Amino acid sequence: MRGFAFLLLAVAGGVAGGLLSGMLRDDVPDRPARAASTIPAEERFDTAARWALLEERIAALESGAPSREPEAAPAADQPFAAGSEPPESGAEERVATPAEAARALRTLLDELVAVPATPNETGRLWGYLARNNEQIEPTITRLALEIEKDPNNPELRVLLASALTAKLQYKTQPGPQQGAVWGAAAQQLDKAIELEPQHWNARYSKAFGTTFIPAQFGQRPAAIKQFEQLIAIQEQRAPESHYVGSYYQLGRLYAEAGNQDKAREIWSRGVKLFPDNEQLRASLDVSNK
Repeated sequence: MRGFAFLLLAVAGGVAGGLLSGMLRDDVPDRPARAASTIPAEERFDTAARWALLEERIAALESGAPSREPEAAPAADQPFAAGSEPPESGAEERVATPAEAARALRTLLDELVAVPATPNETGRLWGYLARNNEQIEPTITRLALEIEKDPNNPELRVLLASALTAKLQYKTQPGPQQGAVWGAAAQQLDKAIELEPQHWNARYSKAFGTTFIPAQFGQRPAAIKQFEQLIAIQEQRAPESHYVGSYYQLGRLYAEAGNQDKAREIWSRGVKLFPDNEQLRASLDVSNK
């Protein structure tokens, strides 16, 4: 179960930075038009500004208290867990009524379905569902309905995969049913990749999730191939902070497979692009010793 928890954090997209937004969305010219966001156009692709507005609305609905400041983006050397954990149990918060939670969820989803599903956005959705487990099924239902209306929209499918992994973590008993829920999430990610082959968020989520399939199912070579494909896409573009996770994870997979030379090669490529990343540098140093 612990391994699945890390899988969920990855699929939720709790990695630093934004997606390859405008350029990648243009790869699917026949996609139906999206509903206009209620956020001003000049802020629509500014992740921090968008989340600041969104959190103000959610905070007002849930507690009636003054709006919170938006959480900081995950650090580049913490590419998976940051931004997705539920609050500490000792924190004192007024519990929202069911009606308030439902209104907050509608507000959240109204915003998310109108913009690209960046890693931060899917991470925030998963974090919200971690704090409000009773909203997982309504979220899955709402996103499934949105996909029926807009089946060629990969962002909606990435969001649905995030909601399904929250269900896996919080609403699914250990056992075969976990595999079924992850299979449903993976199916959504596969469809997102089919619709938009260079969709970074979907590709990373699928690749990282595959690493947690038990070894006896023989999926590690598939995970390596997926990360190799993802890095090939990354290296055609200017470096983005969230790309660091691909180099770390691919090197880790090679190291676990006993191929230290290939692991060092991958980590070295990552360090050249991200020289200040402590996780990559530490992995490379240990491997060199």
